[in-house]
Amino acid sequence: SLSGYIRYRNLKMSYGDARRGFIYSRVRAMLLQLRTLPVHPKNWRPTIAILTAQPENRANLVEYAMLFGQRRGILCLVQIIESRDRRRYGSLRSDRLRELRDLIQERNWEIFPTVVAAPDFDIALQTVLQSISLDPIKPNIIMLGWPRQKERIAPFFQHVQTIVNDYRRNALILANGSRNFSPRSFDGGTIDIWYQSQKGGSLMTILAYLVQLDRGWRKSTLRIILMDSKAEEANLRRVLEQSRIDAEIVRLSADAEFRTSLPRFSRNAELVFAEFPEYALKEDRFQMIVHRIIERNLRDMPPKFVVVSTGEAYLLA
Repeated sequence: SLSGYIRYRNLKMSYGDARRGFIYSRVRAMLLQLRTLPVHPKNWRPTIAILTAQPENRANLVEYAMLFGQRRGILCLVQIIESRDRRRYGSLRSDRLRELRDLIQERNWEIFPTVVAAPDFDIALQTVLQSISLDPIKPNIIMLGWPRQKERIAPFFQHVQTIVNDYRRNALILANGSRNFSPRSFDGGTIDIWYQSQKGGSLMTILAYLVQLDRGWRKSTLRIILMDSKAEEANLRRVLEQSRIDAEIVRLSADAEFRTSLPRFSRNAELVFAEFPEYALKEDRFQMIVHRIIERNLRDMPPKFVVVSTGEAYLLA
């Protein structure tokens, strides 16, 4: 009725849109309730923070994060601005945050932006890992890209070690990404999971399963590749059955090597997951060698994510 409409207009003019206040109060109540509930691996959800200095050039990371999230988790895009001029941090941050919001709206990304200004990336990373949370919601996956410049290799290894060892977050790295590596719809093919340990294997299988839930990826086949272990294969089949995940298991021969087998088996896959145990290397020369080997092995390969897991995402939870 006209009188009802006028009352609604007066409510909006006097107090703002009442819907926002209602939603805010419900979110607050739910967060307070969530804080009191015990944490259990069965309720694990991918809460992903994407770290980047150039969001426009890392759109593929955002799109893959949304694919992994499948509207079950909360995603945050964190842009890091390196600047020595501390007096400009406030204006740099507010200006860039406004641009990020426009970018997110333009591309229809379901993600929350934030900007951190700091003298260098190391300080910014520490700031992000310590503060980016609204307890009990905090990122359990830190997602980042692969270093391309030689001088960024050592800091990259240090950053992953900080993320995993110091702050107990999972790390997810697109190891061979380019601007052209964005999720697409597929009519078939495989999502390959190179299963090397229960911790990493559980996280990779959960992420691959979430990808398969997407409408454009439902015809894909999950393929778990084991390095010769009959006992592990039997255990894995039991885990998959209990988790109700349909996957093909391929067990390689005892003399197979991971680095040579990967390109041979997964060259035609749609998406590849593997663990990254080398993240713990400390010496620069070994880091350089691993970086060179991975880049060489992934040349002309489909998108591959390397994973370091803390073990909190567990298939048998």
